[in-house]
Amino acid sequence: MKIILPVALFSLLAAGCVVSSPVPAYDPCVSTSECDVGLTCTTLTVDYGSYTSTGAICTNSCSSDLDCYSTASGYAGACYAIGSSPYICYERCASDYDCPSGYSCTDTVGGVGDAICLPN
Repeated sequence: MKIILPVALFSLLAAGCVVSSPVPAYDPCVSTSECDVGLTCTTLTVDYGSYTSTGAICTNSCSSDLDCYSTASGYAGACYAIGSSPYICYERCASDYDCPSGYSCTDTVGGVGDAICLPN
């Protein structure tokens, strides 16, 4: 019996049984089931005037920045409501390099020196 269990476990691993890691806060997603615990896959549509852009990220609702996770780059998350959307957490950034592919570092309204990653 001691030999069968390791062999069975090895067989499962060798067969390609891979457990994927959950998607962390602010990373792109397709469905909530892939997001880390406590996060939902939220679709973002941004109207840039001459065009609109849509993307989806794993995030959570918020009432202040304190409700938001820190980013992989070490920035505090930002709680914003864009347009008629509810308040959710966004990834703060200093440049496009801080944002996932397909997103750009965009100044917030009013130019208060705060920028967040939005679909580009």
